[in-house]
Amino acid sequence: MVPTVASSIAIDIHKGLGDDVSAGSDGLLGWLNPFAKPTRLVQKEYSPMKGTIAIPVGPGGGVGQVFGWGMPSFMVKKAKAESFLLELVEPLVTGRKWA
Repeated sequence: MVPTVASSIAIDIHKGLGDDVSAGSDGLLGWLNPFAKPTRLVQKEYSPMKGTIAIPVGPGGGVGQVFGWGMPSFMVKKAKAESFLLELVEPLVTGRKWA
């Protein structure tokens, strides 16, 4: 959703300043790179992911849905039910993820 909101804000600011949105624009920080080509502002459209969810049901498997398609129980088990993704917490807390 962030790119959609950011493009809407950029277009609103340019229209408020009286700029032609359909013409090329250097953007608000265009002076940082004088060699950049002017680009046309385009409103991005939001397209949500269709029902992505995985629910572990005990250590033996679970139910899930990815982009509207059913997820097999063994995939839910591999992804979530065995460890509930706790192996991702330790590198995040210690900072090894960014090392």
